[in-house]
Parts: sequence; structure tokens; C-alpha cells
Amino acid sequence: MNRPDFSQRKWTGAVAMVVMLLTHLSAAAQSEYSGLKCKALSVSTVEIVGYAEALDGGELVIPSQIGGMTVVSIGHTAFKGCGITSLTLPETISEIGYGAFMDCDRLLTVNIGAVSPPHTNGYSFGSITMKLGRLLVPTGCREAYKDMGFWHVYDNGGEREYHTLTITTRRDDGKNDFSTFDVNGIERQGAEFTHEFDKGLPITVKVTPSKDYELLKMTVNGEDVTNQVEDNTYQMTGLAGNTLIEVTAQQKPVGLTIGQAAGGSVTVVADRDIKNYQMRVVPDEGYSLSQLTEGKKNLLNLPNYWRDFDRSINKKGAYTVRYKKDQ
Repeated sequence: MNRPDFSQRKWTGAVAMVVMLLTHLSAAAQSEYSGLKCKALSVSTVEIVGYAEALDGGELVIPSQIGGMTVVSIGHTAFKGCGITSLTLPETISEIGYGAFMDCDRLLTVNIGAVSPPHTNGYSFGSITMKLGRLLVPTGCREAYKDMGFWHVYDNGGEREYHTLTITTRRDDGKNDFSTFDVNGIERQGAEFTHEFDKGLPITVKVTPSKDYELLKMTVNGEDVTNQVEDNTYQMTGLAGNTLIEVTAQQKPVGLTIGQAAGGSVTVVADRDIKNYQMRVVPDEGYSLSQLTEGKKNLLNLPNYWRDFDRSINKKGAYTVRYKKDQ
């Protein structure tokens, strides 16, 4: 009896898996995030390998995540000769490659979020190591950095000052909303986001409510900032203290135009559960309502009626709407 040969099947599966993995890494290797160039080290981690010309100056803040993948290292000569004056590295960084910041002669301050000193060598910062004005490290970690090889040269330093940013999302009925948060590249999902950021660090907050819901209101420490929100995104110039952002979400309305006649339109708007209906009667410019009845009941005599009519309706009712041209 011949025994089945599975070798070809196993090989085909292995090839498919390798191709999928290489495709993922290749796509990530070509990616760019806010001027930062990166490559994938695994399916969940990336390394910063370079920068766009637009970053050549000012403050450089490396995010802890890019596209949902954790930033764990800075590649060899990634920022060589970059004209930055201040550098902030996230708590996820564990290694800084050879010459990563070599010839960055204007760099005066380095802020590091990692509790354990990132692995470096004597040329990670090249010849500028003794010129650094300050090295700021997490609270309680200064001694660890002073005892760790390369970092001991930065005697003129201190511990970083942190503030806590908390974001909550609730629906207008008081229930939690399972939202998507993107805060300075840190992506999470849930009804609450909490993270520590450096004092004064500019913050970009994007909150996307769950499916079928939309952002209704946003407050920062009790102050309504909804009119400053664009595309679910709010820009903060810097954290001045512990900050609470509260987001309220509401159901997206379901709109359906059920009539379009000369002179105006009739629209029915229902909530997502199709339990409550709102009828909106809108005359065109130069027209007004000549008839608006529910059965035999004349609705034109309702108080506070002006041009547009907007009210809850009985979904089994019969309504008649007519427009007339203004004289």
C-alpha cells in the first residue's frame, strides 16, 4: 500500500506563510509617519530608520506606536546630521543604533521615557555627547542612567515631569462607548484612555466613536471645546497639568427623503432603532407651506411655526404637504 506524500503540501503552506510575512514587512519598510521613515522588525514592532527633510530642525518627538506597531529602536545613522534642538524618545525604545544622532550639533536636550536605559554605544550621539545641555529621564531612574555605560556622561540632567491625560467616552444616554483613540500615535480601543505625557508636550487627540455613533461634544477639564474639533481631532498646545477629556457620542441619524415636490422637500429622520421619527418640512427659497395636515388636523397653526417644520411624528399617520410660491 502506497503511503501518501504530504511533503509538497507542507512546502506549499510554508511558502505561502513566508510570502505573506515578507509582503507585510516590505510594506512596513516603505512606510512613513509624520516625516519619520520606518521598517518592520516583526509583525508588531518597527525601527525608525530615517526622516524627511521637513524634520530638519526644531523638536523631534518619536511616537511609541506607528500604525499600531510598537517603536522599539532607532536605526544606525537614522538622524545623522539632523538639525533638531530637542529630542523626545518614548518608553518603548530599547536600542539606539550606531551614529543615530551623530553630527546633530544643535541638539541640546534629550527626553527619554524608558525606565531601563536604552542600549547604545559610544557613537550613538557621535561627537555631541558632551555638548548636551540636559538629559531628562523618568522619575526615580536618574541613578540607573548614571550607572549605565554611555549615559553617565550627562551629569547636567534631571527627571522628567509627567502629567496624566485621561479620555472617557460616553453616549448621550450615559452608557460607555467603545471608541478608538489615537493620541500622538498611541492607538487604543475602549471607553477610557489613560497615559502619562511629558509636561508641555503638544498633544493630538483623535477619538472615533463606535459604529453608528458620532461625536456630539468634547470637554477639556470641563471646558467645552467642541467647536475646536475637526474630523474627530483636537489639538492641544501642551499639557499644563493632569487633564481630563470627556467625549459624548450620539447615534447617527437615519435620513430618508420621502417627498420632493415643486417648492420644497419632506424628510423623515429616524434614530438607529427606528423607534422615534422626526419629520422635517423645508420649503425652497421663494416658497412657503400652503398645506400641512396630519389626517384632518391642520398643523400650520402650531405655535412658534415660522419657515421650517420639525416635529416628532406618528409613523402610522398620514400627512399632506403642499407648497406655494411667494408673491
